[in-house]
Amino acid sequence: MSSEPPGREENEFSFRQQVTDTSSRFPVWVSLFVFSCVTMFSMVFHPRHLWTGAWGWAVAVTVMSLMCSFVGYMAYIRMRGIFMGQMPELYLSAFLLFLWLTGMWVIQNPNNNIAVGVSSIIDANVYFASWGAFLCSILLCGQAAQEIYGFDVVGRVSPLVKTRAGKWYMMVFSSAAVLVASVRAFLAESCNQDSMSMAPKCNQTKLAIATGVVGTIFAGALTGVTLKSGPLKLIYEWNAALVMVVISAFAIAYVTAGEGPGSSVGNLYFATWATFILSILIFTSCHMESIANREQPTAVGPSEDDNEADEDIELQEQPSSPRGDELPEIEDL
Repeated sequence: MSSEPPGREENEFSFRQQVTDTSSRFPVWVSLFVFSCVTMFSMVFHPRHLWTGAWGWAVAVTVMSLMCSFVGYMAYIRMRGIFMGQMPELYLSAFLLFLWLTGMWVIQNPNNNIAVGVSSIIDANVYFASWGAFLCSILLCGQAAQEIYGFDVVGRVSPLVKTRAGKWYMMVFSSAAVLVASVRAFLAESCNQDSMSMAPKCNQTKLAIATGVVGTIFAGALTGVTLKSGPLKLIYEWNAALVMVVISAFAIAYVTAGEGPGSSVGNLYFATWATFILSILIFTSCHMESIANREQPTAVGPSEDDNEADEDIELQEQPSSPRGDELPEIEDL
């Protein structure tokens, strides 16, 4: 017979399950380390004439991220008990998130010419690796906070993203990105001057600005409409989505094609396509809901004739009570 206490196997299984669940962040730490390495070494080969204060801060962010991710990697190997799923991991991941928030503001700024220019990507490795590192820091901080405090960020955001309200929220950000990128392109091409105001590229940039303005206003307004219920809610969403489909389709055709400001792969290119895809998803969702509402059977109550027929049937089925002359005779005993 085994001399182990009865609850020992359950405790060991629970501990192994906890380690397995928590160690799912270990690949994220490794990915953050790799993305930081790619970003740092790509920036080392940056043209020296563009080495500015912004470039120096971007390099400092990548170096600190590289060191912190290596610490997280080693802590998962050597010090799981005091780091994995504990406050040190949350503090370190929160610091990395703050670090990459400031770093992305510098790296993705076209005026700094680090990862992107006004209308195109300058260094693809820095562009995509920095985005990868930023997303890893968000994932690490969110999962650590969920495990320690029980705040399920992913569980609360995922259902919202699947709804139309979540898509309107995402369109606010994508349209705002279109607006910011197109305004920067407008100023970079000197379209505000009279000599350039009618140039083809400036007209394309104006269309991009209009797309960003209309998309931001419509999406921002519809995020409030989706919180209410009523017969006009679907009509508002459907009409706004149809307008956004038309406008963003023209933007795709004229802004991201030919010599347009979004023809090169960059922030304006991705944001314009994101706005177009979101508008299609919202429009099709509204269309499907409208079809479902029309095909939904209407509950019709029984007519008066049916009620009268039912009453007649019930009266026929009821046995008639015996009359007085039909009572059986009682013999005298």
